[in-house]
Amino acid sequence: MQAPPASPIQRTPNPEPPPGQINPEPPPPGQSAIPLPEGTLTTGNVFAVDEWSQTEHDMCMQVARDLADIEADQIAAIVNHT
Repeated sequence: MQAPPASPIQRTPNPEPPPGQINPEPPPPGQSAIPLPEGTLTTGNVFAVDEWSQTEHDMCMQVARDLADIEADQIAAIVNHT
């Protein structure tokens, strides 16, 4: 008895490994096979967060300058009044 001839059709392997088996191909560098929760900082979005933080910092500095100017004006008014 002879074995049947080999099939000329090439089968592609299943991209999902069976449960409990480690995936032989790791994800590309910088990527994870597990999806990250929304809002997680990554190298792709951290620069946008930095820009927002810088804007927030600039706004805080401007408020501090404005308050210092108001305080200086109030002190000058008190000194000039006496």
